[in-house]
Formats: sequence, C-alpha cells, structure tokens
Amino acid sequence: MSLVFRRRVEHPLIDLCNMQVAVTNFIHINDDPEEQREQSSYLTDDFSGLNGPYCIESDLSSEEDDGAHVSPELQDRIFYNSIIMERVISYVPLVKDRLNIERCCKRMRDLSKRAPYLKNDVDCTLLDMHFQRTRPEITIAFAGNELYLPVTVASYRLSSDEGLAVQPSSSIAMLRAFLRRFEKQIVSLRIGSIHDIQRRMSYIPDYELVLTPDLAEALSTLRNLRSLCIRNCHMTCQVLDKWSSDEACLMNQIQAYCFHGVWFDKSTDCDRLMTIIKPEARRIHLSKCGTEVLRQLAHRLLRLHVNLEYVYLLLNVHSISNDHSTRQGLEPLSKVCEELRLCICLSTLNVDEERLVLNKTLDIIEEFPKITLLELDIGVPDIRGYEHYEKFFLGLQKLPNLRVLRISSIALKDYDFQIWSHMIQGINLLKSVTELAIRGIGVRLSSQELQDLCELLPRNLKVLSLYLAKRCKKLEVLSVIGAADIDCGAAKFALQELSYLQSLALSQIGPISDALVKYMKVAHNFLFEEKLNEGVETVHLYRSQRGLQKMFDGMSFGECPGCEKDLTLFDEES
Repeated sequence: MSLVFRRRVEHPLIDLCNMQVAVTNFIHINDDPEEQREQSSYLTDDFSGLNGPYCIESDLSSEEDDGAHVSPELQDRIFYNSIIMERVISYVPLVKDRLNIERCCKRMRDLSKRAPYLKNDVDCTLLDMHFQRTRPEITIAFAGNELYLPVTVASYRLSSDEGLAVQPSSSIAMLRAFLRRFEKQIVSLRIGSIHDIQRRMSYIPDYELVLTPDLAEALSTLRNLRSLCIRNCHMTCQVLDKWSSDEACLMNQIQAYCFHGVWFDKSTDCDRLMTIIKPEARRIHLSKCGTEVLRQLAHRLLRLHVNLEYVYLLLNVHSISNDHSTRQGLEPLSKVCEELRLCICLSTLNVDEERLVLNKTLDIIEEFPKITLLELDIGVPDIRGYEHYEKFFLGLQKLPNLRVLRISSIALKDYDFQIWSHMIQGINLLKSVTELAIRGIGVRLSSQELQDLCELLPRNLKVLSLYLAKRCKKLEVLSVIGAADIDCGAAKFALQELSYLQSLALSQIGPISDALVKYMKVAHNFLFEEKLNEGVETVHLYRSQRGLQKMFDGMSFGECPGCEKDLTLFDEES
C-alpha cells in the first residue's frame, strides 16, 4: 500500500481559487479504495464537459508549478455541485468554523446542516463525557469540539443538606444545544471517569458523576445511539426507573453496554441494574460486579430470548467470593452468549485469603469452552499458587475456541521460574491461538529459555508481543518493548525474514541506526508516528491504519473492547 502525503487546507471554503485543493484532500482523506473509486466516478462525470475528463491532481500540480489560476467556470462547477460541497464542508469539524460557513449564504447554511462532522484520526460517532480538570467540570467531547460544564458529583451531593438530584440548569441547557447539532451522528456514548493517561499520572481527581433525571432526559434525544458506557457513576433511582421502563426509547436501541463501577442510592437498586438491558443487546462488558449480578444478567437474557455475541468480564477481588460462586456465575452466562472473553487480575489489592480464592478460580477456566479471549495478570507470583498455575496452563488445550492469550507478570524472583516452564508446556499444546502477548515475564530469563519459547510458538500466530521470532513467518504485528540489548543488525535481519509484517512497535531499545530507519521506510514502506503509551514515549511504525490498530490491540492488557478503558488501572484505586 502506497502512502499518500496530503496538503493540509485550514479553510477550504474561504478561497474558491483553491477549491480543487480541498476536493483533492477530500478524495485522499479516506484510504478505502471502494470509496475512492465511488468519489472519483462522480467527480469525473461532473467535469467531463471541460475538454474531456478532468484530472484534479494534474490541475493541482500545474497550479502549484506555474501559479495558474482556476477558471471561473471550474469554480462554478465545484461551488454549485452539492455533493462535492457537502463532502468538503463535512471535513470542517469545528463548530466555530461551521458557523462562519453558515453565515455566508442560505445555500451554505443548508449544506452545513446536512453535512456530518468528520475529523482525521478521531471517532466521529463517539460522544465522550469525561473529567479532565481538577474542578468538578465534565468535558463533553465530539469530533474535536469540547464543552466544559459544571456538574453535580457524588461527593458534593453527600455534603449538601439538600441531597441534590439535579444538574445545574445552565449546564443542561448548554448540553441540549450541543447535542442538537450532533445528535443524528452520535452512535456511541461514554459517561464518567477520566482518561487512562490522567489516571496513570494521578493529578486529576476521578469524580463520581451523578446520573440525574434531567441529564437522562437531555440524553434521550440521541435516537441513533447503539453503544452505552457507564463508568464510575452514581445512578439515582429515578434514572433507573426511567431506563428500566419499556417506554425508554434510548435503551430500546442500544446493542453494546459497558458497566464499570455503577453506584446506587440503595443496595436494593443494584439488583435492578440489569433490567435496563433490552432485547437489542448484543455485547456486554462488565467489571466490579458480583456473582449475583452475573446470574441476574443471565436470567434477564433468557427471559428476553437474547443470545449475545460475546460477554467481556473482569474477574478480580470485587467479583469473586469463592470458586464455587464464580462457577455459578459463569455457567448460566455462557449459555446466553456465543463467546466468553475473560480478564483475570490477580495483582491489585489481592492478598492473603482473597489471593487464594483468585488462584482457585484458575482451576475452573478449562470448564468453559466458549472462551475466545483470555487475559491473566499474575502480578507478583505467589508460591502457594504454583499448582493452580500449572493446571491453568495445561488446561488451555481444552479451550478449542481460544484465539487471544495475554499473560502479564511483574517482579520475577529466582524461585518463580517454574511459572515459565508451566507456560511453555501450555503454549506448546495450543493450536488455535493467533495472538500471543507475554508482558514482563521474561525480564530475567536467559536467551536459551527465550529461544525455547520461540521454537514452540503456534505456526498460525499472527500477532506476537515479546520477541523477534524467525519461526512465525506470517507475523503481521510485532511489539518490542524494553529490549535495550537488541542491536540494529538483529532488528534488520528479523524484518527481512518477516515479509507479512504490517506494523512494528519499538520502545526503550538502543539507538536506531540510519540504515535501519532507511530500510524500514523504503523496503517496508512504514510511516513514523509518536504516541504516548503506558507513560513512555514510543515510536510506532505502521503500514496501514488496520496495522496500527492491530498493534495497539496486541500491546493492550485489561482493556475493555467496548470503551477502551484499562480496567486494571481502574481496579487499583478501588
């Protein structure tokens, strides 16, 4: 796939002489070949009367080389083509710029009202309501537009004698005005909490937003909503009654739910949480929920005759009381879904009796063949859990549908190497796994032990986050994290062997030579981009957006597939 270097146009509608530049940007802004062909077809039809088929790129290059002006006839053909103008306007995402366009004339105002709001590298269907300030002000973000509103949080509500169950009226009015402009385009809604990078840096308080009836009423205008994430929010009984009713239009259309830390006025309200799930549900993501909630969810889905695509569940100290209750919660849940995706977190706040209970949970994982994704955070290995680790790794072969396996550990000691041998035995028996990530477990291992692992990797592996493996020639994604001893020659040799490689992540390694950089850019056609991942600056090299997304998937652990939140970070502060 060849890279297209685009020229950025800040205000594509201000100067009609540069209109074809904006149109060219609009053509190349989407990498989908089918859409490009569709766009090119109607552009060719519209310009076919001007001395044969018109090529925008050729005219653009001649204009830049010769400084020639675009003819008025061409300006008119572009300006009065509603299809082109509507698509060009759609790539003006900021509201303040749209308002300037709408003030031009009635035609521009009508086109702007119909055009969606699109922005590069941003999900333009997601409305994100999160905290990013030290004050209790929530940020409403959509397609690059941000609105800051003071809101009622649980701590202020408890300290007030009035027991507030409403949001500030001015905030609700501004939110309604904000939603009126974007409501047709919003498909996903995330409410509450702070972003993961702010949680890692620990300088923004994680306020607990109160979901009040007036806030729920303002959000009810989102008629196209399909995904809802509620994270660290306090749900009042009035909102629970409203969303549980059959007349709740907002809930009747949602297909994906995320519940990560939902609190209530009364303990009995917790039993009613699953009543807001409607027959349209297809995907559910849960954390910090007990066995009783899992049973209620399963019974609710059975009554609705709903079979979910998958259920993602975080098993930790908040959701496990004993191994018997865990089995009671997972068994009915596995009957109402096609896939089970589990993240077992043994590291945070799990000590003594709680840690022993979590270790026993590893013994029952092999009883659920519907598991397709399995993440295990061992943390600091417990010598009392060796037999459970061994049974867990050897039992992986009883999971025929397992596709993704991610293992994480920290603070390995000399007596902990038995875990490595258990893991090697388990991986050797895997046949269906296509993605394998092992984080932090190979810090003190010898090169021979790493080589033994690479020789036992599944041959159909497509994503590996650990080591440069010559055995897996079909690797598409490779992450090299914290390998300071890898030199440029070894990296170049590995790249020559991995002809299917789509993306490569390098972090905390030694200096990269100019020859390796040139090889990666020319031979593999990689593009450089710097991202902030896990608090360290990482250079990501990727060939396509699909490859970039695969790379981040391989580097993630404990990340909810519905809302992209790191649930292990969330658990640490609980």
